[in-house]
This record gives sequence, structure tokens and C-alpha cells, in this order.
Amino acid sequence: HVGPMARSVEDTAIMLRAMAGYDRDDPTTSREPVPDYRAALARGVPHLRIGIDEKALKGVSAPVRAALDHVVQTLTRATGARPRPITLPEHGDIQDVATAMITAELAVSHEPMDRSDRYSDALKSMIAAGRKVTMSTLVKAMHRRADFTGRFRQVFDQVDILVMPVIPTPTPPAAQMTLQGMSSKDWGISRYTMMFDLTGSPALT
Repeated sequence: HVGPMARSVEDTAIMLRAMAGYDRDDPTTSREPVPDYRAALARGVPHLRIGIDEKALKGVSAPVRAALDHVVQTLTRATGARPRPITLPEHGDIQDVATAMITAELAVSHEPMDRSDRYSDALKSMIAAGRKVTMSTLVKAMHRRADFTGRFRQVFDQVDILVMPVIPTPTPPAAQMTLQGMSSKDWGISRYTMMFDLTGSPALT
């Protein structure tokens, strides 16, 4: 994801309006009019429907779960939000799908400017992994992304937002921030964020 980082929701809204919109130097940008995000804050979010998938939260550490519950309680008090149980589409393979696509794209991006002497070991390992991704694996990953994206977006017919952790444990040491750490089935740091990355869904942390 590319987006603003700020100290408050209002500051984020101001920055997002400046960043959003069409850029003639970037053909992937949207030509849709940019809303006044800051003005929209005054309307609030009455009757917000919060989706929580308890099955997806299995294995989350106690401190992270406590923080998550606090967020839900705060939203409920401040907005009158209504938490409701939901079931996310099957996503057990999503980390593998995204890792294949991300590392392959990374390897291609670094082909014309190979400065490996300046790269960290973690970056080198990701590029090496990307160079091993086969065309068959990549095409299957693209098909799976399209399927998952459609199913993921259907969830928002039931709720307005999903509340889930960024990572399932407290922030790990830098030494564990590796490709293996990201894709670990036990506590992978991208377990939750990858769903939003892969589907192009907006996220706020």
C-alpha cells in the first residue's frame, strides 16, 4: 500500500486529498474526482457495522487481542458501531500466493539496477526467491488473487469495516523481519495485511 502517514485522522485526510487523483505521469491513477475527505469527517460514521472473524483471530497473542478488543470497544462507544461476526473467505494459501507475486515482481524490478553489494541479506533472499518463481506458479497466483478479491469484497455487503490486527504478535525484532518471518504459518507478520495488499483494499492502521 501507498498512503499518508500522520498523527491524526484529520491530518491523514488532508494528506490523502493532496496525494489522490489523476497524475499524467502515472497511467494507473484514477480519473475519478477526489472527495473532500476532511469535510467528510464532520458527518461521522453513525451505525457503523464492524466485522470480526473470530476464526481468523485464532492464535493471536494475548496483548494483541486485548488491544484489538479495546479498539472495538472504543469504536462502539464513540460511534454507536455494531460489531457483528463474519466469516472471511478461505485464505490459508494467500500468503504463499502473495509471496510468489511480490518476490517475482521484486526480482524483475531489480534486474536493471543490480546493486547487490548495498542490499540487506533479507532483500537478497527475497530477490533470489523471486527468480525461482515459475511462470506456472505466477499465473496460478494471479488467478487465485482474482478469485479471492471477488470473495473478499463480498464481505463488505455485510459490514462497513473489518477490525483485525496488523500482526498477530507484538512487534518482532528486526532480525526476524525476513522472508521466512513474513510467510511463517505460525505468526507470519503479513498474515492479515496481505489480504488487503493482494485485493487492493484500503486499510488504516
